[in-house]
Amino acid sequence: MKELDKVQQTETEATTMEQKQDDAQEAAQEAAQQAANAPISRRDFIRWGTAGVGVAAALPLFGGTAEAARALRTADTEGQEPAAAAAVEREEMLQAAADKALSLLVAPIAAGTALGSMNVESVRVDRRGVGIVELADGRGRNYLAEVCRRTQQDARVTPLASTKNYSLYLYNNGSGSVPTDEQVGRAIVAVGDRVRANEESVEVLALRSRKELWQTEGYLG
Repeated sequence: MKELDKVQQTETEATTMEQKQDDAQEAAQEAAQQAANAPISRRDFIRWGTAGVGVAAALPLFGGTAEAARALRTADTEGQEPAAAAAVEREEMLQAAADKALSLLVAPIAAGTALGSMNVESVRVDRRGVGIVELADGRGRNYLAEVCRRTQQDARVTPLASTKNYSLYLYNNGSGSVPTDEQVGRAIVAVGDRVRANEESVEVLALRSRKELWQTEGYLG
């Protein structure tokens, strides 16, 4: 009789566990759907998106839920494929919003603009949360002008240009002692002039500072 009771108890516990798992999966899928439908305002993205906030972590800030964020972080089973697709779509939306915000900051400079002997190849925010204006000279050599958030701790490497909210550098894997080509320097100064002219009329971008790059990337740029 005792053995029969143990068997019945074991079966009951197994059934309860299966039900909990089913309920958890259903809740995750529902949360992921809510996340996919959650609106993102450009103001919220500029405040949070360019600060290096991942898609899953940022969802609660954009009207989603913590459950939705967890669902997107763990969307690796067949039953959660829609959540994975939503994560990719959201990532693309965040990137497009970041690039648009930076383009407004440096306007009218855009891909195809000539800055002296340099041509602008692209304007974008990279994976580090830094604004990039890619330049190319007549010989096909490329240079990356970094637009970073300005702080009081940025004095270790003097920027080529600075404004109220931003500091601009040349990314060349140096420590500040590598000479900057004069034509490249002039082009970056020109970008800084546009940033200075526009920054009061557009949203402040939460870009990474040079100090934050030192701490997280381990390089001087």
